[in-house]
Amino acid sequence: MTSWMWWVSGGVILIVTVATLAWTYGARIDRLHRRIASARLRLDRHLVKRSAEAVRLADSGALTKEDSNALREVATAALSAAEFPLAEDSLGGFARQGRGSAEDSALRRHAESSLSQVLRSTLTPELRGELEQSVLTHTQLDVLASATYRARVARNLHNQDVSNVRRLRAKPIARVFHLSGRAPLPQYVDIDDQ
Repeated sequence: MTSWMWWVSGGVILIVTVATLAWTYGARIDRLHRRIASARLRLDRHLVKRSAEAVRLADSGALTKEDSNALREVATAALSAAEFPLAEDSLGGFARQGRGSAEDSALRRHAESSLSQVLRSTLTPELRGELEQSVLTHTQLDVLASATYRARVARNLHNQDVSNVRRLRAKPIARVFHLSGRAPLPQYVDIDDQ
């Protein structure tokens, strides 16, 4: 084999290797973008469930009038803000995710964080002990705790996927070959969900 044939075969091998690597990275980035969109919709669903259950608890008559009014007000505000996306990147192309500005997304995150703070201050360990004595409020507390826990898990998984996509998109091969296409850079959902 002559030297030019070695160069040609080496070039072909290099091109095939780079193309395979680019295709692999592109497929992985695309898959993670879809996972983020799905995780965000799951998070949205769990947060709405949490807000609805907080309203039910406030309307149950088990809380003091002051605590009930405060919880109902904040939970209703969170339900009203649920029409806005949790992040303004509109990742996924879903109708709910595509609406809203940065201010709307900030309003939604603030409403969810406020609900967490009011739930924490209202449902003290002593009050929880009292509410768990009743079958009705015990069930409501369980459903509320379940929705809160699921929202926390969904947010953590979402943010892990966002970190992975950002790390992959920062790699030189992803930037040079523009492997993310026109997909916006995914954003973290930072809310108080404790």
